Amino acid sequence: MPDVSAERIQPPLFKVEVSPQTPVGVYTIPESPTTTPGTVTVDKVTGVVDPEFQVSKKYPTIGYVTGPANLTIDVIPPLTLNETFKAYWATYGSDAALLASGAVGAFSAVFVDYLKDRQEYK
Repeated sequence: MPDVSAERIQPPLFKVEVSPQTPVGVYTIPESPTTTPGTVTVDKVTGVVDPEFQVSKKYPTIGYVTGPANLTIDVIPPLTLNETFKAYWATYGSDAALLASGAVGAFSAVFVDYLKDRQEYK
């Protein structure tokens, strides 16, 4: 069976939940998928695929892709609170810091105006 790997930066396309009693390790699940790779531009007269959309000769962009494949799943231990926070901060930390700095900047302007007004009345 051929192994096909798809490297991604984004989160996984799907999440598999396993029983808490499942031992940590790598599991291989054989499968026989039938998928449609996507819509492409094909000349209806000649049947030729527009080269701009021809992604690969090995993995065609027209018709169906069928055949046996392996789905490899890594079962990992549950994340700790610290690991969950690190993942959250890596995703949303820069946005939260930008919002917090904007709020502090706005508040400091209001506070400085308050102090100036207070000093004028003395």
